[in-house]
Amino acid sequence: MRSWKVSDETPEENGPESQRALGPLVRSGIVGGWPLAAFRQITGCLGSLRATWQQPRSRPVSVNLVRPLPPGMFAGMFARLLESIPPNWPDDPDRETPLEIMNAGIPLIWVPRSDIVERLTTAGNADARGAILGQTAQEIVDDCEAVLADVTAPDLQPLASLAGAAGRALRDGHGAASQALAANVFDTWLRDAARRGVVFIPPKGYFRYPHVVRQMKPLASEVRIRDLRELGVQASILAALRDFGPGDAIPAEFGRHPTAHAAGPEQYTDVNAVIALMLTTSVLRQAQASGW
Repeated sequence: MRSWKVSDETPEENGPESQRALGPLVRSGIVGGWPLAAFRQITGCLGSLRATWQQPRSRPVSVNLVRPLPPGMFAGMFARLLESIPPNWPDDPDRETPLEIMNAGIPLIWVPRSDIVERLTTAGNADARGAILGQTAQEIVDDCEAVLADVTAPDLQPLASLAGAAGRALRDGHGAASQALAANVFDTWLRDAARRGVVFIPPKGYFRYPHVVRQMKPLASEVRIRDLRELGVQASILAALRDFGPGDAIPAEFGRHPTAHAAGPEQYTDVNAVIALMLTTSVLRQAQASGW
């Protein structure tokens, strides 16, 4: 652990602010290892410290550290932090609500755009969020097409092309066709990824959904910032694989199983078509980023 001290001939200007801001960050070492719940604290500390040190001074500031701070440390901290936060999120995201939304089955990693993410996180309930998805479906299709254009890995690009076709079907008003195709693309990737062992421990013998489901869990506030993208995508996968068997009531929420085995107005809805496209886009883009 680094020992640090900030001294100044005018401590009321610099000492307390710098110590409060610099202390936990220097001790942590890796910003990305902090839990998501600390995001605002981290960005606030860095911003406060940078602003404090940029103020004009009538007297020199002396910083004494056992290990001197490297040049560009603060810029590096900001860069590592921002690289871990999903690029489509607002600058000052809510700490808990995005996790709840992803656990409920609405993907928020890579898509949709930040203003839609913000609207979703400030909506009062699931019905309000569903209404937002319906109202912004065309914008979300645009977002998915832009993100899918970055999926270029040879094994993923054919799936991205099919996902793009699902987006075009949704744009043209063919929601059911879009939902079926997007769900099938997602399922194709899932089975292949499980077989290759790049995300999940490969099954022994035939592919089984419970084997994959047991390897995932819902997001919690303790999730580390550096793990947020991958675990956020997995939380959306987990929600899409909710149990559904013969005799069960057909759920209104999007699911891979009812989409495949319970075609009808209960499952095939405009909102579920949007969610299916968002899920497939989010999964493929994270697979590109993580080597899945």
